[in-house]
Amino acid sequence: LDRGTPTPSPDSGLTPRHDRAGRPDLIEVKAFHHRQGEKEPSSTVPVSSLRSPMKAAIINFTGGRENWGCQATSDEMLRFCRGIIARWPQSEIMLVPCLPKHALDSFIERVHGKRIRRIFAAECPRPSDLRFLEGLVEQRFGAMIERVRSSDIVIFQGEGTMGPKVHFRGLRFFALPFLAKHLWRKPVVSLNQSFYAARPSDLAVAANIYRHFDIVALR
Repeated sequence: LDRGTPTPSPDSGLTPRHDRAGRPDLIEVKAFHHRQGEKEPSSTVPVSSLRSPMKAAIINFTGGRENWGCQATSDEMLRFCRGIIARWPQSEIMLVPCLPKHALDSFIERVHGKRIRRIFAAECPRPSDLRFLEGLVEQRFGAMIERVRSSDIVIFQGEGTMGPKVHFRGLRFFALPFLAKHLWRKPVVSLNQSFYAARPSDLAVAANIYRHFDIVALR
């Protein structure tokens, strides 16, 4: 985390990690568990009827930003998701933070930005393009990519996806939910966001990305 970033609240499950190279172990995440024998949360679905453990990944999580609005909305969204997933006898929420801007992002956007945009704009992305995108994402997100691959459901926190066309030429915002849906075949729920696009062509790309998600909630 950048110097001056406040320590996240204990509820967020975030433990700051420092990495001079900007690699994705900037934040180490403590998973949240709900085990059999604990008090069953109030729900219309009885815990006993849900047998399999549930793993959820929240990506683009902004609770570690130096911004009170991001911290407040992220903590409340996390609390909401914990309440839902606690219906399962064993559950786990893994966080993938919104990564800070790094020189690697500028390189990727300059060298591969046009191809990344074409992939995002494709109605049915080619397997070779998805594997290409996956390779770039592995470089940028490192081991955190496994939190998404191993999850049963992906929650995309869309906060911060507004406006700039650079979002459609890089990896930091849309690459993980896009791969989760098209390559790893996960249900994707998009929450906690406002959205606008600076240009009609950007809006068309964004619409193609969002239309494949299972649920999209805007505010």
